[in-house]
Amino acid sequence: MNHTWAQSIAIYPQYILFSFLMVVFIYKSFRTRIRRSDVLPYITMLMFSLVGYINGLSHGYDVNLKPFVLTFLIIFLNSRKLPIKFFKKIIFVITVLLIFEYLVAYTQIIPFEHLMRNYLIRPMGMLFLDTHILSYVVVFSYFALGYTKLSGFLAIFFGTFQSALAWLVLAYSKLNKVLFLFAMIVIVTILAFIGHLSLDLHEGMLSVIIRALSTPVDYDCLAFGCSANFQLILKESDEITDFGIYRILYQFGLIWILCFLYILRRYKTSFVLANTMLWLHYPVNLGVLGIVFFVWILQYIEYIESRPLHKDNKATLRYHDG
Repeated sequence: MNHTWAQSIAIYPQYILFSFLMVVFIYKSFRTRIRRSDVLPYITMLMFSLVGYINGLSHGYDVNLKPFVLTFLIIFLNSRKLPIKFFKKIIFVITVLLIFEYLVAYTQIIPFEHLMRNYLIRPMGMLFLDTHILSYVVVFSYFALGYTKLSGFLAIFFGTFQSALAWLVLAYSKLNKVLFLFAMIVIVTILAFIGHLSLDLHEGMLSVIIRALSTPVDYDCLAFGCSANFQLILKESDEITDFGIYRILYQFGLIWILCFLYILRRYKTSFVLANTMLWLHYPVNLGVLGIVFFVWILQYIEYIESRPLHKDNKATLRYHDG
């Protein structure tokens, strides 16, 4: 077995986990009212989901309903108090499975060919079968749980550059300036060593971004969305499609994205900004499972930071856990 086979079936465990979490949220989370100030952005997102769909059809693209699905999912998630205790349990399960995966990979008890980078495996996570979403969930969750330095180590160890850059945004307000500067130098050095900062490496981060920005695009798709997969549009330039900004704009459009960010204004700004760093490469936090963890982690941070304001923290925790 190898990672290519695992990637081909990754959608199935991800949708099983997504469906399971939706059932948990329905039965273990309190529903709250939709804020009046969010009604217009929600309507705008739905309207431009339709505009993007029609726009994509007019271009002859293979369109999908992802903007509609994510809009309704965001409305659902953002209007509930997601369970805090259960969040910790899920992260514990992910961690146990991750440790098991490393043991299997290095002992070859079960023959499996992992992706490798500089002699380190790039784990996929048994609940995800995808390195990038695993890295996102683990790094952001561990940081939210208070493991600042460990989450930074894992961001580097997993070998996904967007998680490492996102961690720098998260860590800026947590680390003293000397330690933060040291961490930044280490991460930039590793990125340069791997080749992400070289124009000579065709699939390097900097090379992909520069070539993508010089590639002709449909500007109406960037503004209004086309409900289309950018990878399927530029089949002959597969490296360029690694530029996540074009992926999300072709799918959702700039107006939809701006409304989405406006809706998240109540959450911690540094966490929202760190999430946008993922959009440089694989925007896994804008998939159906990724958006669940996106909002869930934001709500966990909101809960942690609001605890000193509550005299009865146990009562507050019960409110979040149903």
